[in-house]
Amino acid sequence: MQPKPVFWSRNQSPSTHKGVFALFHRELVAPGFIEADYAKILKEEREERWLGDYSVEEEFDYERADFRLKEAQQFIKRIQVYLSHR
Repeated sequence: MQPKPVFWSRNQSPSTHKGVFALFHRELVAPGFIEADYAKILKEEREERWLGDYSVEEEFDYERADFRLKEAQQFIKRIQVYLSHR
């Protein structure tokens, strides 16, 4: 899950995940365009992706995956609302 279309609409393109998160917070959350809950979702999704990609001990059950999917859908809807009002 990447909020890059938001940055493209502002002629910005961060090149790292860390850069995406920093820019998301600085440009969207801090000024109040997007609620802080969405920065939290972005951070948690990024951490979960890292665990899924690199941790051999981490297990994802259906409930965890379903929860993350619902949060991702919520995040995407919020970004779509933001972009539609720009």
